[in-house]
Amino acid sequence: MLAGLLLSSGGHSETAPIPYDYQLKTVYLFKFTEYIEWPGRPAEALRLCFWEQNPFPEATSAARSAWNGRRKINLFVVSPQDVTNRCDLLYVPEGRDIARDKLAGFAVTGTLMVGEGTGFLESGGMIRFVNVGQAVAFDINLPALRKANLGVSSALLRVARHVEGQ
Repeated sequence: MLAGLLLSSGGHSETAPIPYDYQLKTVYLFKFTEYIEWPGRPAEALRLCFWEQNPFPEATSAARSAWNGRRKINLFVVSPQDVTNRCDLLYVPEGRDIARDKLAGFAVTGTLMVGEGTGFLESGGMIRFVNVGQAVAFDINLPALRKANLGVSSALLRVARHVEGQ
């Protein structure tokens, strides 16, 4: 599933290599857009937002350059004060807490919420990254996806480590 999008440091020899887990998480974020259906949204471009900061800007820049998916992906950083910024996919990095009511607000607008950390799915998140050794896996909260009226491909459900509500 992920082999088609290879990430590198983009030839920036003066910068440190991009950590492998950042590369994997970035690939997943971009690939999720191919397996999630946003009813009533234009198919040509999506807004990938990061809560308060983009923890891996080099990886997302490299992925964006290499991306040849069916949709253009535009990157944004949103803050608690800027919750009106319409996101199609919101990534909440580890250590960046977001209140449950804010997550619910994003869910109402049909935003796919991806994050990390214990309690993310229980707070209404939809996909949670989990580091498993040197690999990155993900868990899916199917009821939260359904509540946000987002369609999810059975192919994505099959490769998830765990699917709640299935």
